This record gives sequence, C-alpha cells and structure tokens, in this order.
Amino acid sequence: MLILPLHRPLTRATFPFVTAVLVLVNVLVFALAQGGDGARVEELGHWYAQSGLADLEWPAYQRFVATQGDAAEQEAATEVPAEARGTYLFHQRLMDVRLEAALRAAPVGAAGGEAERRAELEAEYTRRAGRIVTLSWLLRHSEVDPGRLLGHAFLHAGVMHLAGNMLFLIALGLLVEGALGEARFALLYLVGILGSAAFSLAWHWGDGGGGLGASGAIAALMGAFCVIWGRRPVRFFWWFFVVFDYVRKPAIWLLPAWIGWEALNLAFNADAGVGFDAHLGGLLAGALAGWVLARTGQVRHDFFEEIEEDRSVEELAEARRLLGRMDLAGAEARLAALAAQHAGNLEVAILRYRCASLAGNATLALERLLVLLSIPAADAAEAAEQYRAMEEGLAGRSVPRGAWRVGIYRRWMALRQYELVEALLQRWLADDARALHWFELALARRANGEEAAFRTALERLVARFPHAPEAGKARFLLEAE
Repeated sequence: MLILPLHRPLTRATFPFVTAVLVLVNVLVFALAQGGDGARVEELGHWYAQSGLADLEWPAYQRFVATQGDAAEQEAATEVPAEARGTYLFHQRLMDVRLEAALRAAPVGAAGGEAERRAELEAEYTRRAGRIVTLSWLLRHSEVDPGRLLGHAFLHAGVMHLAGNMLFLIALGLLVEGALGEARFALLYLVGILGSAAFSLAWHWGDGGGGLGASGAIAALMGAFCVIWGRRPVRFFWWFFVVFDYVRKPAIWLLPAWIGWEALNLAFNADAGVGFDAHLGGLLAGALAGWVLARTGQVRHDFFEEIEEDRSVEELAEARRLLGRMDLAGAEARLAALAAQHAGNLEVAILRYRCASLAGNATLALERLLVLLSIPAADAAEAAEQYRAMEEGLAGRSVPRGAWRVGIYRRWMALRQYELVEALLQRWLADDARALHWFELALARRANGEEAAFRTALERLVARFPHAPEAGKARFLLEAE
C-alpha cells in the first residue's frame, strides 16, 4: 500500500533546505561511499572461503548452532556440503553479531601454529571488512553501537530503495519542515532515526540480521505530519494493489492507516525483507514528538495560513474551470465552501453571482449581487469588477434601495475611482444622490488635477439641484473660474 501526501507546491519561498541537505547526503553516501560495496562483499566472501578461515571456524559454528540455534538452523547446518561451507558460513556471520562474537571467542584447538594462523586470518578479515562502508555502519540486531544507530539511516540497499525513500522524504519535508522550521525539523529527523532504531533493536533482540535505510526516520516525519496537521484537510494519493485515488481528507486520518499497515505486515509478513519494525517505531516516535511540539507551541501557524491561502487559490481556479464547463452544481459546491471559509472575498462573491445568474435564478442572483457590492474593493481592478457586475445585474430593472448605495460611493471615492463614481451618481444612484455627493466629487476631481471634470461635476450639480446650498457654492466656484 502506498499513501503519499501531495499538498504543498514546491516554490522558492517554500523550499525545504534541511530536507534538500538530507536528500543530498543520502545520495552522496550511496553514490560515493557505498559505491563498489557489492563487489567488495563478494570479494570478501571469496577470500573467506579460500583462505581457510571458514574451515577453522566451522566447528565453532556447529557448537553455536547447537546451543543457540533453532531446529531449522541446526538441520540446515548438517546439510551444508563441505565445499559450500565457506560461502554458507560467510553469509551467516556477515549479519549476525552474536555468531561473529562466538566465532572470535571460540577455542582454536591443539595444533601448534593454528592459533597464530587464525589470528592473522581474523585480522585480515577485519581489515577487508572495514573497507566495506555498508558493513561498517548498518544497524546490526542484538548490538547497541552509537555509530551504527545513526549511520545506518544514511545507507541504502539499491537505487530503487534510495529513490523510494527520497520521494517520501521530499514530499513530507515540504509539509513538515515548513510547519516546524529548520532546526526543529532536523531534531525531529534525528528523533526518528533513533526512535525507529530503538524499536527495531527491541523487536529483534536476540536475532541475527540487521537493517539500513532512511525509511525509519521518514516514517517519523509521517507520524509527526499527521499529528501536527491534525484535522486540517490535505490532498494525498493512495494506491492499494490495482486500486488508487487522489483525495482530500484530514491529515490525522492517515495515522491509523499507516500504523495499521506497518503493524499488520510486521505480524504477518515479517519475512518480506522490509523493515516494518523500523517503520512502525518511526511512526510512533514521530507522532509522539509531533504531539509534544504541537502542545508546546513549536509549530509555525503562519505556514498553515499560507497553505490555506494556496488551497483557496486552487479551489477558486477549479470553480472557474467548472463554471466554464457549465457544471453549475460542482462550481456552486466549491464556491459555497470557499464563501464559508473566506467571508468577504470579492472574487468568490462575483463567481457565486455568476453561478446564480447562469442558473436562471433571478432572485438569488440579485441577492448575491448586493452582497458583492457591499464588499470593500481593495483596488481599482476590484472596483471595476464590481461596476461591471452592477451594470450587468441591474440593467433593465429597478435599483434596490439600501445602505449599499452610499457605502459603495464612499469606498470608490476612497479609491479615487472618480469615473466609476460619476457613472454611479448618474445612472444607479440618481434617485438617492444628493448635491453633497456631486460637490464632493467635484472637489476630489480638482484635488486630483482634473479641472475639466471638476467644472463638469459642478455644472451637473447646479442643473440637478438648483436650490441646494451646494448649488450656490458651485455657482461661486464656476464664476470664480
């Protein structure tokens, strides 16, 4: 099963620097440090079998299996042909720290120079093995080594292993690093490494084998992401065998899905060669760390506000697309949700008016038109949008009365949209317009350096309101000119 959150677009402003550094380190370690490890392991195995060290250690291996191995291991040891013992024992001791310790501590025998020869061979084996970065840093079960606890998280078993982990690291880094900040994100990643390793060691203590890879730390990012984002809806892609979808759900819903999947596989699919134990440990450690960070106020709420703004832009674009396809029901649903979240958004109000108008609902269209006309325009472009909607919506019908009339006049005056104000006074507010409105417009035009428009406004004031006190002032100003 694959569940991948895809909620934050990558831009220069949202670039996750710590995530980028982690990806770079993982890639460089794999390409440079681990490069050639496969050939060196094969060379070491060939040397081990041919050097005679395997023959010297085989009796000790038989004693180890007889005392510490299970029935299957004991039976397998008896069936290994003599010519294959070197290769078989090499692979057994390669990952089992308990067996390696038992072989090194085993008595040699009575032959005179055998002890010296074995010591020399062991020293050579150690030297050759030390050249293999993967063997030197992978997490070995039943052993607590501080260097391996940290180093194993930067190793990978192959290109696909690396690519899969880096894909999730980038996707989650975009979401979690922005929410926490660089320092706290780096600390969370470290907690994920150590937490997943601790759980894996506890689960496998007494077993042979080992683990490597960044997936435990990435699982911690998953756990923290679910808790930090909580009930905020996020988009994610999920895939289960041949079934897949791209949906939006609260982030916290992903936590039980991820934990359940890893726990089920750990219980019933433990031989798959996947570190389900590390994944589960990382998820739990990350969720706990995320809870602590959220409860102690270590989360950047401004990041979530930016996310919500980005999501609104996407939803608005989708509503426009649906409206263009005449999918009025789909557009209406998205716009209703946006209106509930962003009351007073002019663009949303205009689209809701268009939706009602296209649906032929005249009463609802007029109601929504008055709503959009009551919203303060932020700039000249928004004022022009309001005027176009007003001309369209009120053409051929009586103009409704209400506070919106004087309100829109005042707002457009504040924006210095004098052409719109003049059209407003002449056409839509003629029955409510007072001499004071025309006089204010005339003075504003003069202050703006529009002398001709100043005189025109005064002349219209005198013609329409000849007996108003402002008409006398207008005549005086006209004569003074």
